[in-house]
Amino acid sequence: MRKLINPLIKILAKEITQLPEDAYGQLGDKIEKFQRELRKLLDKISKIENRKKDGKYPEDYTIKPLDEQIDILAEVAQVSPKQALQYAKEISKKELPEDAEGWFAILSSRGNKKYTSYQDQIKHTHERLSRFRPIFDFDKETSDSELRKYLAALELNQRTKKALGIIEKKQKGPIIIIPAQFGGKLVGLKCNTAHSVLGNNEFGLDLLSIFSMLITHPRRLDNEYINGINNDIICLGNKPHSTGELLELGMQGLLCILSDSEASNYSYPTGFLLDRSIYD
Repeated sequence: MRKLINPLIKILAKEITQLPEDAYGQLGDKIEKFQRELRKLLDKISKIENRKKDGKYPEDYTIKPLDEQIDILAEVAQVSPKQALQYAKEISKKELPEDAEGWFAILSSRGNKKYTSYQDQIKHTHERLSRFRPIFDFDKETSDSELRKYLAALELNQRTKKALGIIEKKQKGPIIIIPAQFGGKLVGLKCNTAHSVLGNNEFGLDLLSIFSMLITHPRRLDNEYINGINNDIICLGNKPHSTGELLELGMQGLLCILSDSEASNYSYPTGFLLDRSIYD
């Protein structure tokens, strides 16, 4: 990110020095405000860069080959892997976007026609995944009814909804493939800070996407702390509940809800678009 910002600073500084004195006086307050905001942004970037160096994954976690991921998801969700396997051959030749760690297969929120809504798919997918591998239990501090009520109201945030819509328009099957990072980039941050430093082509991953990635990569949650940084996952791609609460996946895949003020020092998986900004 610094590579993009530093040239802009130099251009701005050059333009300012060429302004007449009376124009500079009029712009003084705006320039000072810009400098304050820029310092805040650079401070956030420095924190991310420092934490990225320390934020590592559990020792046995590695990204599996795409065809293996697709076969696992197809078996669990009882859907056809055919379209995804065909697309995997094409997409694996492309270069990963900056900050993406690899290619991940995830369940599409639109490609499976047997579900009437996103919430319905979350409910049924959770039930199926829980039977397939016992890593999606509820946190014992959260009652089943409380969490089920939360999941029933779960929605995608606007940025993630738009990004997934772009991807699902091209990949029409029940399983889609995205470039992603599993939290190592955005680790140890507050939730609002994680949102503010997303790249133009980057979006937070939702519960359904993270479910998919965990069912194919259960080792991701083996360790609670990596170099002193919390390894638990926040679903950045879902809207906070009306009460302001967020969804967290903790050790062994335990699901729990926590307030926005508590959502600090966690990791935030994100996906990326290829060759374009989300807001093009």
